Amino acid sequence: MSLVARVRLRWRALFDGPALDRELDEELADHLRREAAALEAQGVAPAEAALRARLAFGSVQRYKEEARDARGVRWLEDWRADVRFAVRMLRRSPLFTATVVATLGLGIGLSTAVFATIDAWLLRPLPGVTAPDRLVQLYRTSSWGERFGSNSLAHVATVRTRAADVFTDVAAWRFTLLNVAGADRPTRLFGAIVTGNYFTVLGVRPALGRLYVPADDAPAAPAPGIVLGDAAWRTHFGADPAIVGRTIVVNGVQVRVLGVTPPDFAGVVPLVRPAFYLAARQLATVAPGELRNLEYPGNSSLFAIARVKEGVPVAQVRARTAALARALEASDPDRYRGRGIDVVPQSEAGIFAPFASAQLGLTAVVMAVVG
Repeated sequence: MSLVARVRLRWRALFDGPALDRELDEELADHLRREAAALEAQGVAPAEAALRARLAFGSVQRYKEEARDARGVRWLEDWRADVRFAVRMLRRSPLFTATVVATLGLGIGLSTAVFATIDAWLLRPLPGVTAPDRLVQLYRTSSWGERFGSNSLAHVATVRTRAADVFTDVAAWRFTLLNVAGADRPTRLFGAIVTGNYFTVLGVRPALGRLYVPADDAPAAPAPGIVLGDAAWRTHFGADPAIVGRTIVVNGVQVRVLGVTPPDFAGVVPLVRPAFYLAARQLATVAPGELRNLEYPGNSSLFAIARVKEGVPVAQVRARTAALARALEASDPDRYRGRGIDVVPQSEAGIFAPFASAQLGLTAVVMAVVG
């Protein structure tokens, strides 16, 4: 989005927010209608087609909230309201004002500690990863100018195949919660669903056993098993050196432990360290319904990360993915109309690129207070 377009969007968000919200509602409704129509064309009953389109698309409210955050002014509106309320309260109670001043001093110290943590975990190169400077995150852009990180397995496979001249490989992943039981009682653990090439794209070597490889994604390949994160291996399995090959229970299904990640590896979002990594193919045994959703071309719940070929500049990658997006729209306008592919170097991605405006706004407010 050009600078002029961004300024126009923020201006409208400040002074014509309701109209923008109506346009967003119409865009989302149109997308769902087109997805349902495509399913009806395949012989699905209208009611079932509408339901499946909603399930595949995910939470409409979540996309609305991300769209509002991406306008870049929501933080300003919230901050302005908070300041007005704070001024009124301070005038009414001098004792409360003194308490606020003391609390503010403590808050400045805590803010310094928090931002030191953010610098260590979010702004520095990914730990435990080979050549992180060649990693990029791939985001989908919409016709209303917003950016979000949702992909399907089918879309990731298309990008991997048709942009092989700039990428060595493209992997997909998403967070998940599953019940895991092994050395102790069943525990609901926070983990990640990944494609078989996830660890090879990141260039991660195992601490024990082996990690997933691209061959684990083959339809005829047996379910590979589960990979444990180092912290979960130590906390829930007593750092058992013989853990590889053991069977644990995931969602009530016995799954073999394939390997353990190294201690310094924390995934793509270091602040959220997954307890386990489960190959998408393994979902066929522990959560078959979720696998069908991920395979559906209209699904939008996966994040994508790619490794750029050595010597290829980011500008060339962006030009190539832009051309690919145009070609996809031309070949399948119902599915790809108004959709683009945004390339964000991992060093600039922070937590998630869709939240960049909110992150910058929060940083500006805190720095203003500290300064």
